[in-house]
Amino acid sequence: MTPKIDFNPGKHEYTVNGQVFPSVTTILNIIDKSGPLINWAAKVTVEYIYNNFKEKDGKLFIGDTELNTENAGKLLSPAKREHNRIKTEAGDIGTRAHAEIERIIKTSEIPTEIELALMDSRIANPVRAYLKWAEENQFQPIHSEQRVCLLDHKVAGTVDCVGLLKGKYTLTDFKTSNGIYPEAKLQVAAYAKAWEETFDEKIEQAGILHISKEKAEFAYHPVNNIDNLFKVFLSCIPVYLWKKEESRNPRQHGSNI
Repeated sequence: MTPKIDFNPGKHEYTVNGQVFPSVTTILNIIDKSGPLINWAAKVTVEYIYNNFKEKDGKLFIGDTELNTENAGKLLSPAKREHNRIKTEAGDIGTRAHAEIERIIKTSEIPTEIELALMDSRIANPVRAYLKWAEENQFQPIHSEQRVCLLDHKVAGTVDCVGLLKGKYTLTDFKTSNGIYPEAKLQVAAYAKAWEETFDEKIEQAGILHISKEKAEFAYHPVNNIDNLFKVFLSCIPVYLWKKEESRNPRQHGSNI
């Protein structure tokens, strides 16, 4: 019997047959990505200052307000938060692009060029890229946004798309981010195994479709060695559980002897 899987978007967690399961992506968050993110956040902060500050008569201004020691903290505060604003906005755009592709798959209604032109270009571009990829690769979508789980490992997730890619039953994960982290392959491997367990259907191949928000371009990345990648994913679960348990316990301070 197919398990009953519900999703709480606020907590980003699943309930499977009444039991709370973390998501595949939550498990993979234990993998450190701070290096690239810190560099990106620093770059965004500098760009914000460069784009918003102006000089007049040897003095620095933001808008009509002169920068001085008294107001520096207040004026620079938005620069400190700019990376969060961009990240949130990018996530929202990605969600909306996914939703439009999901609508196309489920209804078979392809938007006209006029409709695409009226969309935010950051949504229209991924849609155009998906349609181009599907046409060039004879892709026939069958399922979209399906919830899956691994009962024994108590993990769940949502698969973007499953269909026939050049005649093979294929699981595809859509990415609209600027880049793809290596652990995305672990995510796809977990989804493939979860799909097979949830629906008792064999996934013949899997991949990541990277669709750009800036241009109507795509890059398809096959995910091979699913069995080996899945083993790596499973190794992340005890680390996640350990970190979760540690966060629940008060910090223990050693005593001086």
